[in-house]
Amino acid sequence: KQFYLVYQPQIDLSADRIVGVEALLRWRHPQGDQIPPFRFIPILEEMGLISELGDWILEEACRQQVQWSEAGYPLRMGVNLSPIQFEQSNLPAKIQAIVTKTHMNPQQLELEITESLAMHNPEATIETLHHLRAMGFKVAIDDFGIGFSSLEYLLRFPLNTLKIDRAFVKDITRGRSDRAIVRALTSL
Repeated sequence: KQFYLVYQPQIDLSADRIVGVEALLRWRHPQGDQIPPFRFIPILEEMGLISELGDWILEEACRQQVQWSEAGYPLRMGVNLSPIQFEQSNLPAKIQAIVTKTHMNPQQLELEITESLAMHNPEATIETLHHLRAMGFKVAIDDFGIGFSSLEYLLRFPLNTLKIDRAFVKDITRGRSDRAIVRALTSL
């Protein structure tokens, strides 16, 4: 009961409308304090609870997406997968079971992994991502640009979305090199 999700909007700037959201985990400590994710996620991973919590996040996010769709707001739902979740051999089946249970359209679910996770074992990542895409899910790489990705792998990953790391976009209106990098990645 202490954990809950918030939804960060994803906006199509050319159409000036919200097209999706990203589910983000938050923790309200029993004493009322908000604990930031960078503090509690590593602890959950260390305790071996991240996979169970990841399943809960996925199910709650899917349930919310279906509720919004039924209300006339068919927004794409982005959900981050932890490294432990992503490396489970039954991940595709587990996600499919949750999507079936919640009656969510698989094409409305965007599964996000970080660049560093993608590059941990790129060949296995490519295989898993192809499997998830074949099941109808969308795939995103998050925090791109701060790790050690090869552009060759970027071309081989079956992606729908490339989320450029904040380091490149925070000064985009002032930094000429930031604009050039973002333009190049967007073109790619």
